[in-house]
Amino acid sequence: MLPTAVAISTLGIWEVALTLAGFVAFYTVLALIEVGLMVRAIRKGPPASADVVGPSHIPSAKPAGLRGVVAAE
Repeated sequence: MLPTAVAISTLGIWEVALTLAGFVAFYTVLALIEVGLMVRAIRKGPPASADVVGPSHIPSAKPAGLRGVVAAE
């Protein structure tokens, strides 16, 4: 077992506060970059309808387990 006296940190309050402020600043910058990228993508809008790949472009719309199965009529 580790004695409590050995586990005490020697860091001062200003070192801890500065580290916390650094992390907050870093992740704030990352969040702002992410929001900027999302706004840019939203303003660009969806691709033209000819560029969209939909179900009509899929060779078989049936699930993989049902290929070759004929529906009862």
